[in-house]
Order: sequence, then structure tokens, then C-alpha cells
Amino acid sequence: MISSGEAANGTMPSCESLTSVAMPHRFDDLFNPPALTNSLGCVQAALDLTAIRSVAFPPFAQGEISVDVLGSRGDLNGVLFVDGVYFTSMREPITFVWRPDRIERRALSRGIRFSSTTVVPAGRTGAAVRLRIENVTHERRKIEISLKTQGGVTKKTQAWGSVSPGESDNRATVVEEKCAIVFEAQHSKAASAQAVWPKPRAISRSGFVYDLELAPGESKEIAFSDVLGETGETAIAGAVELVRNFESAATIAQREWDDTLR
Repeated sequence: MISSGEAANGTMPSCESLTSVAMPHRFDDLFNPPALTNSLGCVQAALDLTAIRSVAFPPFAQGEISVDVLGSRGDLNGVLFVDGVYFTSMREPITFVWRPDRIERRALSRGIRFSSTTVVPAGRTGAAVRLRIENVTHERRKIEISLKTQGGVTKKTQAWGSVSPGESDNRATVVEEKCAIVFEAQHSKAASAQAVWPKPRAISRSGFVYDLELAPGESKEIAFSDVLGETGETAIAGAVELVRNFESAATIAQREWDDTLR
């Protein structure tokens, strides 16, 4: 909504002026996470610091949420594990802030401040997430960060109905030189490429692993992307470009939304 002050001053709404209140989520709260769109498709934040869900850019999609958090369907991607523990299971409050162009999430756990920004840039069939990890203690800290991935991608040109489609038996290929994993549908012509930057310590079909060492006050950043397309080559090109140019992608998303609002 446009505030009375904006209307009186004749100013236009912007991404910044439409920023939501901070919305803290505590474990077991009934909470519907915010979502983003770029008019080509949509992506919803998961109840997690980095994960995204319900990725859909018609005719491509990755299915709906499953009962098993890390099941065979691709409902959750970029799921955060810290020192081998699923972050959400630590029950730390996660605060969400929504704007038309981004979702920001933050949490504090055991002296480490986590914050992430999620964007869905204009013209892209995918999303990117940048995670910032900051040591707010007075001691040097070592920490393992894992981002878990799944496939689930499909292409469906018929009516979708009430459930976003997906395939549970994607073929996965690790592309180490691109710091990426490509999931390819076996029953349709579709692919999901999930990439990270900088280069992780390890990559497997199930995700990416980083070993970080942070001095007091030091922070490091990791970018993750999930891009859908008809072929693995197309999807991986987009995924790699997003993670290696995250700031540019975020700027484009904000500019496009500000232009639309004007």
C-alpha cells in the first residue's frame, strides 16, 4: 500500500518503501514464508536461512513440498547444515524481511551471525541466494557449512492443476569445474542447475560443503543458485552467471521492480 505521506508528497512507491516489518519465525510457529516473482515464475523461501522451495517457471517446475525434508523430490534446495546439523532443527529464531525484489533472512547461533538475501532477477528462470557468515565472538572459529540440494525438475505443457509438477527420479551430474550440480528429468525435457561460489571443499550429488575459519569480527559469503531450463547446458550457464555476479543480479531485480512500481 502507498502511505498517506507518499500520496500527499506525490512520491512513487519503491522496493525500499514497501519493505515489510521484520517477521521472526520460531520453531513450530505457524508461518507462511514470503515469496518472490519476476513475472516469469516464482520462488518461495523455506523455513530455513537459505533454502528455497516451490520453484516454478512454467513450463518448468520442481514440485511441491514433501513430507521428507530431504526426500527424492526437489521441493527444498540450498538447505543449510552447520557442522553437520540441520540449522532449522537448532530451533534458533529466523527473522524474515520481504521486499518486492528480495527476501532477507537472519539468525544468530553460537556466536555466529547468519544473514541471507534471496533474489529472482528479471528475465531469469531461477533464483540466487547469498549467505553471509560472521563471527561475532572474540575467538577464532572454525565452522562447516553445507548446502543440500535435490532435483525434482520437470517440464509440463498441459494444465498443472492445483499442484506444481515434478519428477522424483532426476539424473544428477556433478560438474566440478563449474562448482555445480545438474539435475535432468528422465520423462521430459527439463534440467535444474544448482551452482555455488566460491569453490567449495567438496561437491556431491547431495550438495556442497565449505570449511570456514573466521577471525573475530570476520565474515565470509557464499552464493547459491537454482536455475531451470530445457537443457543442462542452458541451465548451468545461467546458474553460474548468477552466483558469480550476485550483486549485479540483485541490482537488476531492484531496478526492474522500482521501474514497475513507477
